[in-house]
Amino acid sequence: MLDHEADQLYEEFSDSRVAVDRLFDEGGLRAGPSLRLASMSQKLQADQARLQFAIILGLLLSMVGAVAAYLWIAGSVRRALRSLRDGVQAVASGQMQVRLSGSGDADLDRVLASFNHMARRLQDTTVSKSELEESEERLEHAVRGSLAGIWDWNLQTDAYYVSPRFQEMFGFAPALAADRNFYLSRLHPDDVDRIEAARLAHFEKSGRFDVEYRIRREDGGYVWVRDIGQAKWDDTGRVVRFSGSISDIDAQKQAEARIEHMAYYDGLTELPGRALFNDRLRQAMQEASRLGRLVALLFIDLDRFKSINDTLGHAAGDALLQQVALRLQGCVRRGDVVGRFSGDEFGAVLADIGRMDDAGSLVNQFLHAFAKPFLLQGQECFVTPSIGVAIYPDDGAAEAELLRAADVAMYRSKEQGGNGYQFYTADMTTKAQDRMAFENSLHYALERGEFLLHYQPVVSPRGQILGVEALIRWQHPQLGQISPAQFIPLAEETGRIEQIGEWVLRTACEQMREWDAAGFEGLGLAVNLSTRQLRQKAVARTIRRIVEAAGLDPARLELEITESILVDDDSSAAALREINAVGVRLSIDDFGTGYSSLAYLKRFPIHTLKIDQSFVKGIPGDAGDAAVVVAIIAMARSLGLRLVAEGVETAEQLAFLRAHSCDTIQGYYFSRPVPAQTMTQLLQEGRLLGPSTES
Repeated sequence: MLDHEADQLYEEFSDSRVAVDRLFDEGGLRAGPSLRLASMSQKLQADQARLQFAIILGLLLSMVGAVAAYLWIAGSVRRALRSLRDGVQAVASGQMQVRLSGSGDADLDRVLASFNHMARRLQDTTVSKSELEESEERLEHAVRGSLAGIWDWNLQTDAYYVSPRFQEMFGFAPALAADRNFYLSRLHPDDVDRIEAARLAHFEKSGRFDVEYRIRREDGGYVWVRDIGQAKWDDTGRVVRFSGSISDIDAQKQAEARIEHMAYYDGLTELPGRALFNDRLRQAMQEASRLGRLVALLFIDLDRFKSINDTLGHAAGDALLQQVALRLQGCVRRGDVVGRFSGDEFGAVLADIGRMDDAGSLVNQFLHAFAKPFLLQGQECFVTPSIGVAIYPDDGAAEAELLRAADVAMYRSKEQGGNGYQFYTADMTTKAQDRMAFENSLHYALERGEFLLHYQPVVSPRGQILGVEALIRWQHPQLGQISPAQFIPLAEETGRIEQIGEWVLRTACEQMREWDAAGFEGLGLAVNLSTRQLRQKAVARTIRRIVEAAGLDPARLELEITESILVDDDSSAAALREINAVGVRLSIDDFGTGYSSLAYLKRFPIHTLKIDQSFVKGIPGDAGDAAVVVAIIAMARSLGLRLVAEGVETAEQLAFLRAHSCDTIQGYYFSRPVPAQTMTQLLQEGRLLGPSTES
């Protein structure tokens, strides 16, 4: 464009010169013959020369200006074009932050501004893409590293995606795993309807999709999983996507099943435990009441069982109990039940009996089952039973009454030398009278100051004293020291446990205050809380009052309850929550021997589990006890609960518990329960407890 303008200027300059020449040649200034004309001609020639010079000079200056303008404009354009070229090359090489400055020309500046806008948009897009790639990389890394399998179902396209971990969990081939119909075909038939109901409820926004079910692996075995999903809805409320994760909970389910089994069945004999036995007794009584029939309840105790344990050892005693269980099961009819209460005590429910004579014939079969010797450690041993029989409804309308009647009858049989049976009769008053005298003594024991507390250290696996458990003793003026196992059940039954329990808690808290004042601060205190106490309406207020009066931090107090409390009733649950609100901790004593399940542990504010000493006794030699203890430790750890192992008596037991990271130890290996003065001496010594030297 600039070259064309220069050519046009040059043409205009040439035309101007021709016009000037024509003016001098034809404008009436030609030379004439006269002098005047000659003189005028000379003057005109001079003027012409000057005019011609001025015109030429002006034209030259115009040409110089035009050329200068051309060169200036051409330079600006070239600089702008070079800048634009460099900018394009920079962007092409990934330098998205480049920006071009203006040239001074409006048209060029619009081009440069468009380039800058384009570069800025490219930079934003590149940053967003980089962040997206990084986010996708993080997500992929997390998915690959997760123990859970990830799944996604696009309901618009019906595309189904599962992560590599999902495929590994069940051994599915990638092509099959991504087929949702294949996945559905692997669900356990009993779980399909429940899964579908949960999914539909979630799609309708009326429930959360969180389901536990079984799925068949490629090897054919079923495994328990927990499946958690979240739907995505469009603006119309239609589900367009459903995604979630699936976790293997098979080990947890197996542990829960073992604990559930322990709650209802005796671990040694596999017979129903007390809870299940009582339930079957209740059912039999209800059926008999409806049909007008009788039920015979047998309470069976082995004669001189203690001598077997003392002579041949506990392993032989356990073997005997297992053999007795098998023989008792061989005596019952279909619909009857045999159970084990504890130790060497068994029970049997004989349902649907028409007459008392029929009951006698059936009981004789139990006696005959003991006629043959038992083989223990390669030698024959003869063992006999003492059997008490109570008849429903004659001897009791409620299961507790019937059990008590059968128990009384059993003791009468034992008093008569054993190896026989006795039906309960109303004239069995001797034992009742003795019991009455014992009950009266218990009634006045508190006000007579006959109770005292002993304290058993609760220690770390290294022997450091972490706290104490307060244990009541009864120093009877005639009978001597009486074990809690003898009087606590009677105190529970008569209601005296409420006053006794409050005395124990107050005395123990006051002792803690004395130890704090002596410089032994920070010790924990464990105190047993009975079912009867828990049913008191003001139990939480009573605990708060005692703790505050002693100036004790409630977090240092741990109240021990039995597993049966967890399934007792809603009032117990409410009381436990009120106690927890005080700041006091709660523990389950003798865990594994009662009724609790994982559901109850999650439902109530439990902080500690105390593994029952019956399991600790068998470790590490007994594989069954070892498996139970390991399962309880794993379960407690997964639920965030503290553990205390009770009844630790040997170095081997301690080593096993240490190896499996049990938090806290309690047992004769470190110390028996001792009076407060002896406990104070242990604290003053400030040493780690080692093996106890007491017998």
